[in-house]
Order: sequence, then structure tokens, then C-alpha cells
Amino acid sequence: DHDGEDCEDERWVCDGGDNSLWHEEEHCNEQCDNPCFMVNDCDGSCLDENLCEDFEEEGEYDYETLQAAIDATPEGETLVVPAGTYFESIIVYKGISVVCESDCVIDARGLDGRAVVISAIGALLDGFEIPGDDSMYAGVIVTPDCVDVVVSNNEIYGMTLSNPSNTSPLSYGILTYGNSSDEMPTNSIFSGNEIYHIGGSGISLGDYTNGTTIIGNHIHDIFPVDFLGEALSVGVQSNFAMGIVIQDNNFGNM
Repeated sequence: DHDGEDCEDERWVCDGGDNSLWHEEEHCNEQCDNPCFMVNDCDGSCLDENLCEDFEEEGEYDYETLQAAIDATPEGETLVVPAGTYFESIIVYKGISVVCESDCVIDARGLDGRAVVISAIGALLDGFEIPGDDSMYAGVIVTPDCVDVVVSNNEIYGMTLSNPSNTSPLSYGILTYGNSSDEMPTNSIFSGNEIYHIGGSGISLGDYTNGTTIIGNHIHDIFPVDFLGEALSVGVQSNFAMGIVIQDNNFGNM
């Protein structure tokens, strides 16, 4: 109900969908083709401008959470995130740049198995510290529908939970994957990241990726995991990948 009469302070929206669409939690997955997530609306008016205020976006707007600021940032714009620790996981579902101004931490430990999911065309994530632990399997995930996504200058570490969605023993600093040769991430760029203390794999190109560039990263101290009876730790791995460029990376202790 968009007249402000019956709306709750919490709303559930579709990943990649129109944030003006409101769904009750129990019905969201039935109404959306993509995963759902929750954002807050402080006065219950169903309008983006009424999202809870707490932190500053480009000096003009304040939001309760990093996700709320992402929700309110228009397509094609840049969200400059001020210093601080954001205890949440986030989904970047539109073509915006999410850039840390200085000393920004996205800490999803104990909250989610992954800290950042990108499901967009033309999105950028730059300059964040992303810690993990044995409750997390990935720092950043780039999903099959992504095109021209950039993940740059982040420090990603600590993820050691085996992937819960399959039988792989690996965890990932950055994971990207496709569903088929017709549905795969295209032209992703992973650059300038430091990735370490991950279980098994620094950067993983799962089944079906196209045109991935991996350049100028420092990937080191990747913990070995048991894979078919052998100890395995890798900087970059791929499967059914096309057009990979791997250049000027620094690998150590794998």
C-alpha cells in the first residue's frame, strides 16, 4: 500500500528489482525471481526518501545502513562511503559505484556467509576492508547476470567455510560464476585487491565466465584444503572460462 497507511518500517525487495515494490517477507520469494533482502523505511511511507537516516552519502543524505544508502543511490551515480565499520552484508543490484572514502570495513561475520553480492551491469566496489571467519565462504560474489563489474583495491581475508551450496571444499576471496554458456558474467575486472587467509582459493572463476581480467592483485597465504585426498590452495582457478587475462599479480605461499 503506497499511501502510507499500511506500510511497515521493514520492507522486502527483490535483488535487482524495483525498490518501489513492497512485499511481505513470507511472500517475497514467491513474487521475485531473484533473492530478497530487507531494507528499512523509518516512517512507514513506502518512499525511498524516508529511509532511516544515519550516515552520509556524498555530503547530502544520511542512512541507517550501507544497504539503505545503496538502495537510495540512483543508477549510474557514485556512493562515497565514509570511514566506519558496517556490520552487515550488502547486495549491489544496480549500476552504481560504491567507493570507500577511507577506512571502511564491511563486517558480515556471524551475519551472512558472504559479505558482498554484486548482481548488476556496470557496478564498482572499491577500497573496502572485508574480514571473514569460519562462518563465511566468500568475501565478494559476482553473479551470472553481471556485465562490466569492477572489484578493486579491497582487502579481503579470513573466509574459511566450505561452499555450502555444493560439494566443493573451497572458500573464496572473490567468487564469480555462470549458470550456462548463455548466462555468465562478462567483462569482470578484479584489480589491486589484497586477498589472504582464505580456505582454498583466492579468486575463483566457477563454471562459465567470459572476459575476466585479473590484474595487479596480491594473493598470498591461502590455506590448503583437502581436495580428492590432496592439499589444494590456489591463487586463481577457473572452469569453462573464456577470454581470461591474468597479469601483474603477486602470488605467495600457496
